[in-house]
Amino acid sequence: YALHLEKNSMGAKSSKNTKASSSTAAASVATQQAQADDEKTVPIHGSNSKQAMATDDEKTSSSVQRMTVYVVQARNLPKYDVGPHAASDPYVKVKFGSKGKAAYKTGTIRRDLNPVWNERFQLQGSSIFKDCDCITFDVFDWDRVSKDDFMGRCTLSTDQAPQAHYSTPVMWLQLVDDKGNPVKGKNGKIAEIQIKVKYTLDAEDLNTRYFT
Repeated sequence: YALHLEKNSMGAKSSKNTKASSSTAAASVATQQAQADDEKTVPIHGSNSKQAMATDDEKTSSSVQRMTVYVVQARNLPKYDVGPHAASDPYVKVKFGSKGKAAYKTGTIRRDLNPVWNERFQLQGSSIFKDCDCITFDVFDWDRVSKDDFMGRCTLSTDQAPQAHYSTPVMWLQLVDDKGNPVKGKNGKIAEIQIKVKYTLDAEDLNTRYFT
């Protein structure tokens, strides 16, 4: 499989002096960008539908399937750093499939319990839908001198037999700890991560249609 990592240049990274209103605006922009990405999908066979049906030729084993995972943002993360004004330095590891060993990670957002990553990962191959039964998102707190702290996890079951190009809605998923209990943030609310998944039946076909 070929994996491509793209960082959206519009993604916002919070700093110590970022105001709450700016952070909220950045989160809103990130969500809108993830939703708007569907509008860039090239129609198939002259159809305006985002879930236009593929032909039999596009379903052959020679097709290059693509799964795009968007890691948009998180909210209500727990505080792991020490200090009256400390927070956490979160990042996300993304693992494709329940048996997958490789994990691909986002950037680290310093001192933020409501981070905005706005990053996307693309996995390509001839049979990735069949081989990838789920996607796991592990959130960690980065530490400079000690082992990174595990903050929470969520697992999303994937569509192993999509019949059309389509995207899931932008969704919030609750984080759980290693015992399966909901993770709660410093504010007492359930910690969540916002993601989206796009399924492309034949990436090469879309590229050809786009450039011609």
